[in-house]
Amino acid sequence: MLKVTRLSFVAWQAGKFKVAKFQYGRVVEYLQFSDALEGEHGVERDRLLLAAHLNLALCHLKLGNDAAARDSANRALELDNKSEKALFRRGLVCLSLMSDGLFRILERGLFPQKSKSAVCSFVMVICWTLLL
Repeated sequence: MLKVTRLSFVAWQAGKFKVAKFQYGRVVEYLQFSDALEGEHGVERDRLLLAAHLNLALCHLKLGNDAAARDSANRALELDNKSEKALFRRGLVCLSLMSDGLFRILERGLFPQKSKSAVCSFVMVICWTLLL
């Protein structure tokens, strides 16, 4: 399983988002049906599954599959409802659906480097506003 995870990461770094999406999907398929794991193995399974859903959401965002990105972010939130990355990814999907131009600005990082936390806070506020 770790080999597939590494392959996914390498594909992601190379900009091969379709390959990375396929590999992360394999990780999710494999881990989602291994509920019988307990203790330390169960914690590791949940951690890997959360990371796979988060990375899958990001792959979908990069490929322009907003609905699939939202589903992956929601699955990540089912595993950890306080996951800032999952909320951030879902917020990016909401922004993408509302205004493609604003999403592209955030994605390209046109904001100054020192204000990235402000951008994250902005997206989190929008996400929570849309949830309520």
